[in-house]
Amino acid sequence: MLHSSPLTDRASQRIGRIQSTLSSDLDHLFSDTLTALSSGKVAETDKAKRMADLTECLRTYDALQLWRDAEDVLRRDILREFVKKVFHT
Repeated sequence: MLHSSPLTDRASQRIGRIQSTLSSDLDHLFSDTLTALSSGKVAETDKAKRMADLTECLRTYDALQLWRDAEDVLRRDILREFVKKVFHT
């Protein structure tokens, strides 16, 4: 039977907070990047940086096995707006 110690309990809590913060920050960056690129209002000089950010976000989601989170952000920020435009035009 495994017993947890106060040290491992604190470490687990800290790891959980770090994972949560990283996931939230990644979602925010991914959302901002997708929104900017889909708006069509990105200057050519900024477009390459945004595409690089998008690529890095997707690689990070993959490395952390957070594919579902990436899908949720894409669905929430891009597909929802597209569907609204289609139905309300």
